[in-house]
Amino acid sequence: MRSTEAASLPKLASDAAQLIEKGITLSSDGMEFIYTKAGEAKIEMMGEATKDARTRAAQIASQGGRTLKELRNARMGVVQINPLYSTATSWEGNNDTSSVEKTITTTVTATFSLE
Repeated sequence: MRSTEAASLPKLASDAAQLIEKGITLSSDGMEFIYTKAGEAKIEMMGEATKDARTRAAQIASQGGRTLKELRNARMGVVQINPLYSTATSWEGNNDTSSVEKTITTTVTATFSLE
């Protein structure tokens, strides 16, 4: 079964437990919570991370008496989709399906030219 109402699924599991207590046999492979908007999140994260990288690079450049000219290259690392508050990482990326609430992180490497 699929549902876009992830918050209601724990209640469904509770209701199933009540049926089992009444002797009704059920079979379940458990629940998986899949984040389906990862593509959209990647685009937003890349923009925010690049903006942050520019701010940080400008601060570093100014300490050396230089200013930033333009973004030359930006590359996004693997995406980590973890349960809320988890800091787990993997070279291949994580894609947690065990929890409703998730944290999505990635790294961005940005290269800027200087004036």
